[in-house]
Amino acid sequence: MPHGELTLQIHALKTGDELLIRKASKGRFVLDTASGRKNHLLVCTVTGVAPYVSFSVRTLYKDWKEGKFQGEHKLFLLNGASRSWEFGYVGELQQYAEEVPWLEICSHGQPSMG
Repeated sequence: MPHGELTLQIHALKTGDELLIRKASKGRFVLDTASGRKNHLLVCTVTGVAPYVSFSVRTLYKDWKEGKFQGEHKLFLLNGASRSWEFGYVGELQQYAEEVPWLEICSHGQPSMG
């Protein structure tokens, strides 16, 4: 939905409300730099982090190094997994986060129950 209308609807949901989700994603997967919003929460699990690494972190890092991105957008990446060894990009992401002021990483894995 345009202009963040979906966010308002999701925020209004209460425990027990029903939310229907498509079987396949639809739309464009891009970082919103046009809306004026500067903080971006990126949420994923396991391999779902790959698009964020590619289109957001690596691209913005390259642009940062070349002076094309001034750090006006801040990314907060929340990555979850069942096992800590499932974080395939955690080392790379932590390196970026240590070097740039516009990236915060939270990767959290729980011990396997089985």
